[in-house]
Amino acid sequence: MHGKVEFEARKDISLELSQKELERINVEFSAEHGDIYRWYRDRRGIHTGGSKGEALANPYKTEKKDTQDLLVAKSNQSIYFP
Repeated sequence: MHGKVEFEARKDISLELSQKELERINVEFSAEHGDIYRWYRDRRGIHTGGSKGEALANPYKTEKKDTQDLLVAKSNQSIYFP
């Protein structure tokens, strides 16, 4: 991903990003009526009612000074990412 990418959803958003991608880009996530969860690939059942992972601040934002790449995700429900 390069530049600015934006996602909006009426329900949940589940993002598939590698650890390397997350370390390289800035993110801005916000959930209107849900929460933001960081889940781990080795946990099972995330989408079937199992462990949701670690709940993060809402909105969740990272600011790395060495990049201008930005991923923006806005959801009416929850956001899940690795």
